[in-house]
Amino acid sequence: MPSVREEIPPYSVCPSPYRWLREENFRSICEDERLNIRESDIKSKEFGWVFEADRQIELLRSFWGKLEKNRSLLFFYCNHGNPLDESLNRLLIGVSRITQIGPQRFFEKKPPNYPDQYPIWSRCVTHDFKNQGFRLPYHEYVRAGHDPTNILCFVPEGAMLNFSYVAEHVSDDIAVGTLERLFQSVQTVKDEGRVPGEWDRHLQWLNDILSEVWKNRGPFPGIGSVLQYLGCESGTAFQREVLLPVSVDGQNCWQFTRAILEGQRKCEQARYAKTLEQAGKRWAAYSETRHNLLAMLARLELSPQQVLRVANPDERANCGINATDEQLIANPYLISEMDQGSGQGDEIGLETVDRAMRPEGELARFFDKSAVFAKDDPRRIRGVATKVLKNAAQQGDTVLPFSETINRIVRQFPDRRACRPDKDLVLGQAGFYREVLDLREGGKTSTFSTSNTTTTSRRDDSSDASRLARMSNFALHRSGSRCLTWARPLLLLCPFRRSTMMHSMLSRSRRNSSMSTGGYSRKWKR
Repeated sequence: MPSVREEIPPYSVCPSPYRWLREENFRSICEDERLNIRESDIKSKEFGWVFEADRQIELLRSFWGKLEKNRSLLFFYCNHGNPLDESLNRLLIGVSRITQIGPQRFFEKKPPNYPDQYPIWSRCVTHDFKNQGFRLPYHEYVRAGHDPTNILCFVPEGAMLNFSYVAEHVSDDIAVGTLERLFQSVQTVKDEGRVPGEWDRHLQWLNDILSEVWKNRGPFPGIGSVLQYLGCESGTAFQREVLLPVSVDGQNCWQFTRAILEGQRKCEQARYAKTLEQAGKRWAAYSETRHNLLAMLARLELSPQQVLRVANPDERANCGINATDEQLIANPYLISEMDQGSGQGDEIGLETVDRAMRPEGELARFFDKSAVFAKDDPRRIRGVATKVLKNAAQQGDTVLPFSETINRIVRQFPDRRACRPDKDLVLGQAGFYREVLDLREGGKTSTFSTSNTTTTSRRDDSSDASRLARMSNFALHRSGSRCLTWARPLLLLCPFRRSTMMHSMLSRSRRNSSMSTGGYSRKWKR
Protein backbone atom coordinates (compact mmCIF):
# COMPACT_ATOMS: atom_id res chain seq x y z
CA MET A 1 0.00 0.00 0.00
CA PRO A 2 1.15 3.59 -0.53
CA SER A 3 2.90 4.99 2.51
CA VAL A 4 1.41 7.69 4.74
CA ARG A 5 3.51 10.38 6.43
CA GLU A 6 2.55 11.85 9.79
CA GLU A 7 4.18 14.65 11.78
CA ILE A 8 4.70 13.67 15.42
CA PRO A 9 4.83 16.42 18.09
CA PRO A 10 7.35 16.28 20.95
CA TYR A 11 6.48 14.12 23.96
CA SER A 12 4.40 11.70 21.92
CA VAL A 13 4.02 7.93 21.68
CA CYS A 14 2.22 5.81 19.07
CA PRO A 15 0.68 2.65 20.60
CA SER A 16 -1.25 -0.07 18.76
CA PRO A 17 -3.93 -2.22 20.50
CA TYR A 18 -2.90 -5.66 19.24
CA ARG A 19 -5.10 -7.72 21.57
CA TRP A 20 -8.19 -6.01 20.22
CA LEU A 21 -7.28 -6.97 16.68
CA ARG A 22 -6.91 -10.72 17.24
CA GLU A 23 -9.70 -13.05 16.16
CA GLU A 24 -9.33 -15.22 19.28
CA ASN A 25 -10.23 -12.17 21.42
CA PHE A 26 -12.86 -10.70 19.12
CA ARG A 27 -15.98 -12.26 20.59
CA SER A 28 -15.08 -11.63 24.24
CA ILE A 29 -14.20 -7.99 23.48
CA CYS A 30 -17.50 -7.46 21.68
CA GLU A 31 -19.39 -8.95 24.62
CA ASP A 32 -17.50 -6.94 27.23
CA GLU A 33 -17.80 -3.68 25.30
CA ARG A 34 -21.32 -4.30 23.98
CA LEU A 35 -20.12 -3.96 20.38
CA ASN A 36 -22.24 -5.02 17.42
CA ILE A 37 -19.57 -5.91 14.87
CA ARG A 38 -19.96 -8.58 12.22
CA GLU A 39 -17.97 -11.80 12.17
CA SER A 40 -15.03 -12.55 9.88
CA ASP A 41 -15.58 -13.19 6.19
CA ILE A 42 -13.88 -16.53 6.80
CA LYS A 43 -16.47 -18.30 8.93
CA SER A 44 -14.08 -20.87 10.36
CA LYS A 45 -11.41 -18.32 11.31
CA GLU A 46 -10.79 -18.38 15.06
CA PHE A 47 -7.17 -17.23 15.27
CA GLY A 48 -4.95 -14.62 13.68
CA TRP A 49 -5.48 -10.96 12.88
CA VAL A 50 -8.81 -9.30 12.21
CA PHE A 51 -8.36 -8.60 8.52
CA GLU A 52 -11.49 -6.83 7.25
CA ALA A 53 -11.12 -3.05 7.15
CA ASP A 54 -14.62 -2.26 8.46
CA ARG A 55 -14.15 -4.53 11.48
CA GLN A 56 -10.76 -3.01 12.24
CA ILE A 57 -12.24 0.49 12.08
CA GLU A 58 -15.02 -0.34 14.55
CA LEU A 59 -12.67 -2.02 17.01
CA LEU A 60 -10.19 0.85 16.86
CA ARG A 61 -12.97 3.42 17.27
CA SER A 62 -14.14 1.69 20.45
CA PHE A 63 -10.63 1.26 21.81
CA TRP A 64 -9.46 4.84 21.32
CA GLY A 65 -12.83 6.29 22.24
CA LYS A 66 -12.31 5.30 25.89
CA LEU A 67 -9.52 7.86 26.35
CA GLU A 68 -9.94 11.57 27.04
CA LYS A 69 -7.39 14.31 26.55
CA ASN A 70 -6.45 16.27 29.67
CA ARG A 71 -7.91 13.49 31.84
CA SER A 72 -6.35 10.18 30.85
CA LEU A 73 -2.95 9.15 32.13
CA LEU A 74 -0.05 7.55 30.28
CA PHE A 75 2.01 4.94 32.14
CA PHE A 76 5.45 3.86 30.95
CA TYR A 77 6.91 0.43 31.67
CA CYS A 78 9.64 -2.01 30.59
CA ASN A 79 9.25 -5.57 29.47
CA HIS A 80 11.60 -8.44 30.37
CA GLY A 81 15.25 -8.34 29.37
CA ASN A 82 15.85 -4.98 31.05
CA PRO A 83 19.21 -4.40 32.77
CA LEU A 84 17.71 -3.63 36.18
CA ASP A 85 16.30 -7.08 36.92
CA GLU A 86 16.12 -9.62 34.12
CA SER A 87 13.82 -11.88 36.14
CA LEU A 88 11.03 -9.31 35.96
CA ASN A 89 8.52 -9.32 33.11
CA ARG A 90 7.26 -5.80 33.76
CA LEU A 91 8.86 -2.76 35.39
CA LEU A 92 7.21 0.64 35.76
CA ILE A 93 9.13 3.68 34.56
CA GLY A 94 6.87 6.73 34.93
CA VAL A 95 3.55 8.39 34.23
CA SER A 96 2.26 11.48 32.42
CA ARG A 97 -1.04 13.20 31.56
CA ILE A 98 -2.41 12.86 28.02
CA THR A 99 -3.02 16.18 26.30
CA GLN A 100 -3.89 15.12 22.77
CA ILE A 101 -5.04 11.98 20.95
CA GLY A 102 -4.38 12.00 17.24
CA PRO A 103 -7.07 11.26 14.64
CA GLN A 104 -7.59 7.94 12.93
CA ARG A 105 -5.38 7.74 9.86
CA PHE A 106 -5.67 5.41 6.88
CA PHE A 107 -3.48 3.83 4.27
CA GLU A 108 -4.22 4.91 0.74
CA LYS A 109 -6.24 2.53 -1.40
CA LYS A 110 -4.27 0.29 -3.71
CA PRO A 111 -6.53 -1.77 -5.99
CA PRO A 112 -7.08 -4.45 -6.97
CA ASN A 113 -5.59 -6.40 -4.06
CA TYR A 114 -6.62 -3.84 -1.41
CA PRO A 115 -9.76 -2.06 -2.61
CA ASP A 116 -10.73 -0.98 0.93
CA GLN A 117 -9.16 1.81 2.91
CA TYR A 118 -7.38 0.17 5.82
CA PRO A 119 -6.86 2.03 9.12
CA ILE A 120 -3.48 2.56 10.74
CA TRP A 121 -3.79 0.82 14.07
CA SER A 122 -1.75 3.22 16.17
CA ARG A 123 -2.64 6.76 17.19
CA CYS A 124 -0.29 9.58 18.06
CA VAL A 125 -0.73 10.26 21.78
CA THR A 126 0.88 13.44 23.15
CA HIS A 127 1.43 13.95 26.87
CA ASP A 128 2.31 16.85 29.20
CA PHE A 129 5.52 15.35 30.53
CA LYS A 130 7.07 18.68 31.54
CA ASN A 131 4.23 19.77 33.82
CA GLN A 132 2.27 16.63 34.65
CA GLY A 133 4.65 13.73 34.41
CA PHE A 134 7.95 12.19 35.48
CA ARG A 135 10.13 9.14 35.04
CA LEU A 136 12.11 7.18 37.60
CA PRO A 137 15.88 7.80 37.23
CA TYR A 138 16.88 4.21 36.42
CA HIS A 139 19.32 5.31 33.74
CA GLU A 140 21.00 7.80 36.05
CA TYR A 141 21.39 5.13 38.74
CA VAL A 142 22.92 2.61 36.35
CA ARG A 143 25.20 5.16 34.68
CA ALA A 144 26.53 6.34 38.07
CA GLY A 145 27.01 2.81 39.39
CA HIS A 146 24.30 3.07 42.06
CA ASP A 147 22.27 0.03 43.09
CA PRO A 148 18.71 0.67 41.79
CA THR A 149 17.10 -2.13 43.81
CA ASN A 150 15.34 0.17 46.26
CA ILE A 151 13.70 2.28 43.55
CA LEU A 152 12.49 -0.58 41.34
CA CYS A 153 8.79 -0.14 40.68
CA PHE A 154 6.81 -3.24 39.74
CA VAL A 155 3.58 -3.55 37.81
CA PRO A 156 0.74 -4.35 40.26
CA GLU A 157 -0.02 -8.00 40.77
CA GLY A 158 -2.90 -9.27 38.72
CA ALA A 159 -2.30 -6.59 36.07
CA MET A 160 -0.16 -8.57 33.63
CA LEU A 161 -2.84 -8.62 30.93
CA ASN A 162 -3.36 -4.88 31.26
CA PHE A 163 0.34 -4.30 30.71
CA SER A 164 0.60 -6.55 27.66
CA TYR A 165 -0.24 -6.71 23.96
CA VAL A 166 1.54 -3.40 23.23
CA ALA A 167 -1.52 -1.20 23.93
CA GLU A 168 -4.20 -2.08 26.45
CA HIS A 169 -6.68 -0.41 28.75
CA VAL A 170 -6.18 -0.40 32.51
CA SER A 171 -8.97 0.25 34.97
CA ASP A 172 -9.06 2.87 37.71
CA ASP A 173 -8.51 0.24 40.38
CA ILE A 174 -5.27 -0.94 38.79
CA ALA A 175 -4.33 2.69 38.12
CA VAL A 176 -4.57 3.33 41.87
CA GLY A 177 -2.20 0.44 42.55
CA THR A 178 0.17 1.61 39.83
CA LEU A 179 0.25 5.19 41.12
CA GLU A 180 0.81 4.01 44.69
CA ARG A 181 3.83 2.02 43.60
CA LEU A 182 5.23 4.94 41.64
CA PHE A 183 4.69 7.17 44.68
CA GLN A 184 6.66 4.73 46.81
CA SER A 185 9.58 4.65 44.38
CA VAL A 186 9.68 8.44 43.99
CA GLN A 187 9.75 8.81 47.77
CA THR A 188 12.72 6.44 47.88
CA VAL A 189 14.52 8.41 45.16
CA LYS A 190 14.02 11.57 47.17
CA ASP A 191 15.15 9.97 50.44
CA GLU A 192 18.31 8.49 48.91
CA GLY A 193 19.23 11.85 47.38
CA ARG A 194 21.43 10.37 44.66
CA VAL A 195 19.75 12.02 41.67
CA PRO A 196 18.67 15.69 41.70
CA GLY A 197 15.16 16.42 40.52
CA GLU A 198 11.82 18.00 41.40
CA TRP A 199 10.81 14.99 43.47
CA ASP A 200 8.71 17.00 45.95
CA ARG A 201 6.66 18.38 43.08
CA HIS A 202 6.24 14.92 41.59
CA LEU A 203 5.11 13.54 44.95
CA GLN A 204 2.53 16.30 45.32
CA TRP A 205 1.25 15.70 41.80
CA LEU A 206 1.03 11.94 42.43
CA ASN A 207 -0.89 12.58 45.62
CA ASP A 208 -3.41 14.75 43.75
CA ILE A 209 -3.75 12.21 40.94
CA LEU A 210 -4.29 9.40 43.44
CA SER A 211 -7.19 11.28 45.00
CA GLU A 212 -8.67 11.83 41.54
CA VAL A 213 -8.37 8.19 40.48
CA TRP A 214 -9.68 6.88 43.82
CA LYS A 215 -12.79 8.97 43.29
CA ASN A 216 -13.23 7.68 39.76
CA ARG A 217 -12.77 4.09 40.93
CA GLY A 218 -15.77 4.37 43.20
CA PRO A 219 -16.63 2.24 46.22
CA PHE A 220 -18.13 -0.71 44.29
CA PRO A 221 -16.11 -1.39 41.11
CA GLY A 222 -17.19 -5.04 41.02
CA ILE A 223 -20.95 -4.57 40.70
CA GLY A 224 -20.98 -5.27 36.96
CA SER A 225 -19.23 -8.62 37.40
CA VAL A 226 -21.51 -9.55 40.30
CA LEU A 227 -24.53 -8.83 38.10
CA GLN A 228 -23.07 -11.05 35.40
CA TYR A 229 -22.68 -13.81 37.98
CA LEU A 230 -26.39 -13.39 38.71
CA GLY A 231 -27.19 -13.87 35.02
CA CYS A 232 -27.33 -10.26 33.83
CA GLU A 233 -25.08 -10.48 30.77
CA SER A 234 -25.05 -6.71 30.36
CA GLY A 235 -23.98 -6.10 33.96
CA THR A 236 -20.73 -4.35 33.02
CA ALA A 237 -22.50 -2.06 30.54
CA PHE A 238 -25.18 -1.30 33.17
CA GLN A 239 -22.46 -0.31 35.62
CA ARG A 240 -20.78 2.06 33.17
CA GLU A 241 -23.92 3.64 31.77
CA VAL A 242 -26.25 3.74 34.76
CA LEU A 243 -24.29 3.28 37.97
CA LEU A 244 -21.38 5.58 37.20
CA PRO A 245 -23.62 8.69 37.14
CA VAL A 246 -25.32 7.42 40.31
CA SER A 247 -21.93 7.19 42.03
CA VAL A 248 -20.89 10.63 40.76
CA ASP A 249 -24.06 12.05 42.31
CA GLY A 250 -22.92 10.67 45.68
CA GLN A 251 -25.44 7.86 45.93
CA ASN A 252 -24.65 4.36 47.15
CA CYS A 253 -24.69 2.42 43.89
CA TRP A 254 -24.77 -0.97 45.65
CA GLN A 255 -27.92 -0.03 47.54
CA PHE A 256 -29.29 1.32 44.27
CA THR A 257 -28.58 -2.00 42.52
CA ARG A 258 -29.85 -4.13 45.37
CA ALA A 259 -33.12 -2.20 45.40
CA ILE A 260 -33.60 -3.11 41.72
CA LEU A 261 -32.76 -6.76 42.36
CA GLU A 262 -35.27 -6.93 45.22
CA GLY A 263 -38.03 -5.17 43.30
CA GLN A 264 -38.00 -2.02 45.43
CA ARG A 265 -36.88 0.15 42.52
CA LYS A 266 -37.75 0.00 38.85
CA CYS A 267 -34.99 -0.08 36.26
CA GLU A 268 -35.76 2.92 34.05
CA GLN A 269 -33.53 1.73 31.20
CA ALA A 270 -35.65 -0.68 29.16
CA ARG A 271 -32.67 -2.48 27.60
CA TYR A 272 -31.50 -3.63 31.04
CA ALA A 273 -34.86 -4.25 32.70
CA LYS A 274 -35.43 -7.83 31.57
CA THR A 275 -31.96 -9.16 32.38
CA LEU A 276 -32.00 -7.41 35.77
CA GLU A 277 -35.37 -8.98 36.50
CA GLN A 278 -33.87 -12.39 35.79
CA ALA A 279 -30.89 -11.54 37.99
CA GLY A 280 -33.32 -10.54 40.73
CA LYS A 281 -34.93 -13.98 40.69
CA ARG A 282 -31.57 -15.63 41.14
CA TRP A 283 -30.68 -13.16 43.89
CA ALA A 284 -33.89 -14.01 45.72
CA ALA A 285 -33.04 -17.71 45.61
CA TYR A 286 -29.74 -17.24 47.41
CA SER A 287 -29.33 -17.16 51.18
CA GLU A 288 -28.53 -14.03 53.14
CA THR A 289 -25.00 -15.33 53.59
CA ARG A 290 -24.50 -15.48 49.83
CA HIS A 291 -25.96 -11.96 49.58
CA ASN A 292 -23.34 -10.73 52.02
CA LEU A 293 -20.56 -12.47 50.10
CA LEU A 294 -21.66 -10.90 46.81
CA ALA A 295 -21.91 -7.50 48.51
CA MET A 296 -18.32 -7.92 49.67
CA LEU A 297 -17.17 -8.97 46.19
CA ALA A 298 -18.83 -5.87 44.71
CA ARG A 299 -16.22 -3.84 46.61
CA LEU A 300 -13.40 -5.55 44.69
CA GLU A 301 -12.63 -4.89 41.06
CA LEU A 302 -12.98 -8.42 39.69
CA SER A 303 -13.71 -9.92 36.32
CA PRO A 304 -16.90 -11.98 35.88
CA GLN A 305 -14.74 -15.12 35.86
CA GLN A 306 -13.11 -14.14 39.16
CA VAL A 307 -16.48 -13.50 40.82
CA LEU A 308 -17.69 -16.91 39.63
CA ARG A 309 -14.53 -18.52 40.97
CA VAL A 310 -15.03 -17.08 44.45
CA ALA A 311 -18.83 -17.11 44.75
CA ASN A 312 -19.38 -20.65 43.47
CA PRO A 313 -18.23 -23.14 46.15
CA ASP A 314 -17.17 -25.79 43.62
CA GLU A 315 -15.16 -23.33 41.52
CA ARG A 316 -13.73 -21.92 44.73
CA ALA A 317 -12.34 -25.25 45.83
CA ASN A 318 -10.85 -25.93 42.40
CA CYS A 319 -8.70 -22.79 42.60
CA GLY A 320 -7.43 -23.49 46.10
CA ILE A 321 -9.75 -21.28 48.17
CA ASN A 322 -10.68 -23.71 50.91
CA ALA A 323 -13.06 -21.46 52.82
CA THR A 324 -16.79 -21.12 53.33
CA ASP A 325 -18.92 -18.10 52.50
CA GLU A 326 -18.90 -17.13 56.16
CA GLN A 327 -15.12 -17.36 56.42
CA LEU A 328 -14.59 -15.21 53.32
CA ILE A 329 -17.01 -12.59 54.62
CA ALA A 330 -15.22 -12.52 57.96
CA ASN A 331 -11.76 -12.33 56.34
CA PRO A 332 -11.66 -11.26 52.66
CA TYR A 333 -7.85 -11.48 52.71
CA LEU A 334 -8.29 -15.27 52.57
CA ILE A 335 -9.00 -14.75 48.86
CA SER A 336 -5.55 -13.36 48.11
CA GLU A 337 -3.89 -15.82 50.48
CA MET A 338 -5.40 -18.89 48.82
CA ASP A 339 -6.46 -18.09 45.26
CA GLN A 340 -4.41 -20.00 42.69
CA GLY A 341 -6.30 -18.60 39.70
CA SER A 342 -7.58 -20.46 36.68
CA GLY A 343 -4.19 -20.96 35.08
CA GLN A 344 -4.49 -17.75 33.06
CA GLY A 345 -2.47 -15.55 35.41
CA ASP A 346 -5.65 -14.08 36.88
CA GLU A 347 -5.08 -14.72 40.58
CA ILE A 348 -6.82 -12.21 42.84
CA GLY A 349 -3.97 -10.37 44.47
CA LEU A 350 -3.41 -8.73 47.81
CA GLU A 351 -3.70 -5.18 46.47
CA THR A 352 -7.10 -5.86 44.88
CA VAL A 353 -8.44 -7.00 48.24
CA ASP A 354 -6.63 -4.31 50.22
CA ARG A 355 -7.99 -1.41 48.15
CA ALA A 356 -11.48 -2.75 48.75
CA MET A 357 -11.03 -3.22 52.48
CA ARG A 358 -9.29 0.13 52.98
CA PRO A 359 -11.03 2.64 50.68
CA GLU A 360 -9.59 6.14 50.78
CA GLY A 361 -11.07 9.60 50.97
CA GLU A 362 -14.80 10.06 50.61
CA LEU A 363 -15.28 6.44 49.51
CA ALA A 364 -14.99 5.26 53.11
CA ARG A 365 -18.30 6.96 53.98
CA PHE A 366 -20.22 4.28 52.06
CA PHE A 367 -19.22 1.62 54.60
CA ASP A 368 -19.73 1.00 58.30
CA LYS A 369 -16.58 1.48 60.36
CA SER A 370 -16.53 -2.25 61.06
CA ALA A 371 -16.29 -2.94 57.31
CA VAL A 372 -13.14 -0.81 56.88
CA PHE A 373 -10.07 -2.65 58.11
CA ALA A 374 -7.57 -0.94 60.39
CA LYS A 375 -4.00 -0.62 59.14
CA ASP A 376 -2.75 -3.11 61.71
CA ASP A 377 -5.70 -5.52 61.61
CA PRO A 378 -4.27 -9.06 62.05
CA ARG A 379 -6.15 -10.25 58.96
CA ARG A 380 -4.47 -7.54 56.90
CA ILE A 381 -1.05 -8.20 58.43
CA ARG A 382 -1.31 -11.90 57.65
CA GLY A 383 -2.47 -11.17 54.11
CA VAL A 384 0.52 -8.90 53.54
CA ALA A 385 2.88 -11.39 55.19
CA THR A 386 1.64 -14.13 52.86
CA LYS A 387 2.37 -11.94 49.84
CA VAL A 388 5.82 -10.98 51.16
CA LEU A 389 6.77 -14.60 51.79
CA LYS A 390 5.49 -15.78 48.40
CA ASN A 391 7.59 -13.11 46.72
CA ALA A 392 10.62 -14.18 48.76
CA ALA A 393 10.09 -17.83 47.81
CA GLN A 394 9.99 -16.90 44.13
CA GLN A 395 13.37 -15.21 44.59
CA GLY A 396 14.82 -18.33 46.26
CA ASP A 397 14.32 -17.36 49.93
CA THR A 398 12.05 -20.08 51.29
CA VAL A 399 12.47 -18.84 54.88
CA LEU A 400 12.86 -15.30 56.20
CA PRO A 401 13.89 -14.14 59.66
CA PHE A 402 10.92 -12.83 61.62
CA SER A 403 12.34 -9.29 61.83
CA GLU A 404 13.03 -9.17 58.08
CA THR A 405 9.49 -10.32 57.35
CA ILE A 406 8.11 -7.51 59.50
CA ASN A 407 10.35 -4.98 57.74
CA ARG A 408 9.15 -6.13 54.33
CA ILE A 409 5.55 -5.94 55.46
CA VAL A 410 6.09 -2.30 56.42
CA ARG A 411 7.67 -1.56 53.03
CA GLN A 412 4.93 -3.28 51.01
CA PHE A 413 2.74 -0.17 50.75
CA PRO A 414 3.42 3.59 50.65
CA ASP A 415 3.36 5.40 53.98
CA ARG A 416 -0.23 6.52 53.51
CA ARG A 417 -1.32 2.86 53.39
CA ALA A 418 1.54 1.26 55.31
CA CYS A 419 0.89 -1.86 57.37
CA ARG A 420 2.91 -1.60 60.58
CA PRO A 421 2.69 -4.77 62.70
CA ASP A 422 3.48 -4.86 66.40
CA LYS A 423 6.07 -7.67 66.64
CA ASP A 424 5.04 -8.72 70.12
CA LEU A 425 1.37 -8.79 69.13
CA VAL A 426 2.13 -10.94 66.09
CA LEU A 427 3.98 -13.44 68.28
CA GLY A 428 1.19 -13.33 70.81
CA GLN A 429 -1.31 -14.18 68.07
CA ALA A 430 0.92 -16.86 66.55
CA GLY A 431 -1.94 -19.34 66.35
CA PHE A 432 -3.84 -17.14 63.92
CA TYR A 433 -0.81 -16.71 61.67
CA ARG A 434 -0.02 -20.43 61.73
CA GLU A 435 -3.38 -21.15 60.10
CA VAL A 436 -1.75 -20.12 56.83
CA LEU A 437 1.96 -19.50 57.52
CA ASP A 438 4.82 -21.37 59.14
CA LEU A 439 5.88 -19.22 62.11
CA ARG A 440 8.61 -20.79 64.18
CA GLU A 441 9.96 -19.42 67.42
CA GLY A 442 13.37 -20.55 68.58
CA GLY A 443 15.35 -18.74 71.24
CA LYS A 444 16.57 -15.40 69.95
CA THR A 445 15.62 -16.16 66.36
CA SER A 446 12.14 -16.62 64.90
CA THR A 447 11.39 -17.36 61.26
CA PHE A 448 8.48 -16.96 58.87
CA SER A 449 7.70 -18.90 55.71
CA THR A 450 4.73 -19.94 53.64
CA SER A 451 3.28 -23.34 54.44
CA ASN A 452 4.12 -24.48 50.88
CA THR A 453 7.19 -22.78 49.45
CA THR A 454 8.51 -23.00 45.92
CA THR A 455 12.16 -22.36 45.31
CA THR A 456 13.02 -20.32 42.26
CA SER A 457 16.65 -19.98 41.21
CA ARG A 458 17.93 -16.44 40.92
CA ARG A 459 18.99 -15.13 37.56
CA ASP A 460 22.20 -13.23 36.96
CA ASP A 461 21.69 -9.60 37.89
CA SER A 462 24.54 -8.29 35.76
CA SER A 463 23.59 -5.09 34.04
CA ASP A 464 24.68 -3.05 31.08
CA ALA A 465 23.44 0.49 30.58
CA SER A 466 23.15 -0.08 26.85
CA ARG A 467 20.42 -2.67 27.44
CA LEU A 468 18.19 0.09 28.77
CA ALA A 469 17.27 0.57 25.12
CA ARG A 470 15.37 -2.72 25.15
CA MET A 471 11.73 -3.55 25.63
CA SER A 472 10.10 -0.50 27.10
CA ASN A 473 6.37 -0.01 27.19
CA PHE A 474 3.82 2.73 27.57
CA ALA A 475 0.42 2.71 29.22
CA LEU A 476 -2.46 5.14 28.90
CA HIS A 477 -5.17 5.73 31.47
CA ARG A 478 -8.49 7.44 31.04
CA SER A 479 -9.63 8.96 34.31
CA GLY A 480 -12.94 7.40 35.20
CA SER A 481 -12.61 4.60 32.68
CA ARG A 482 -9.57 2.87 31.27
CA CYS A 483 -5.81 2.70 31.12
CA LEU A 484 -3.88 1.67 28.05
CA THR A 485 -0.57 -0.16 27.92
CA TRP A 486 1.97 -0.07 25.10
CA ALA A 487 5.11 -2.19 24.65
CA ARG A 488 7.91 -0.47 22.75
CA PRO A 489 11.74 -0.20 22.76
CA LEU A 490 12.83 2.09 25.57
CA LEU A 491 12.55 5.65 24.35
CA LEU A 492 12.05 7.28 27.70
CA LEU A 493 15.05 6.21 29.72
CA CYS A 494 17.73 6.91 27.13
CA PRO A 495 17.93 9.53 24.38
CA PHE A 496 19.00 6.87 21.88
CA ARG A 497 18.16 7.50 18.24
CA ARG A 498 15.93 4.88 16.69
CA SER A 499 15.86 3.92 13.03
CA THR A 500 12.83 1.71 12.50
CA MET A 501 10.34 -0.05 14.73
CA MET A 502 8.58 -3.10 13.32
CA HIS A 503 4.94 -4.10 13.75
CA SER A 504 3.47 -7.37 12.58
CA MET A 505 1.87 -5.64 9.61
CA LEU A 506 3.42 -2.20 9.74
CA SER A 507 6.82 -0.56 9.96
CA ARG A 508 7.66 3.03 10.68
CA SER A 509 10.71 5.23 10.52
CA ARG A 510 11.35 7.81 13.22
CA ARG A 511 14.19 10.27 13.52
CA ASN A 512 14.05 11.15 17.23
CA SER A 513 12.81 9.54 20.41
CA SER A 514 9.52 10.53 21.97
CA MET A 515 11.35 12.43 24.67
CA SER A 516 13.03 14.84 22.27
CA THR A 517 12.15 18.52 22.39
CA GLY A 518 11.33 18.68 18.69
CA GLY A 519 8.82 16.78 16.64
CA TYR A 520 9.54 14.10 14.10
CA SER A 521 7.72 12.49 11.23
CA ARG A 522 6.88 8.87 10.59
CA LYS A 523 6.13 7.04 7.42
CA TRP A 524 3.65 4.17 7.51
CA LYS A 525 3.81 1.26 5.07
CA ARG A 526 1.87 -1.94 4.59
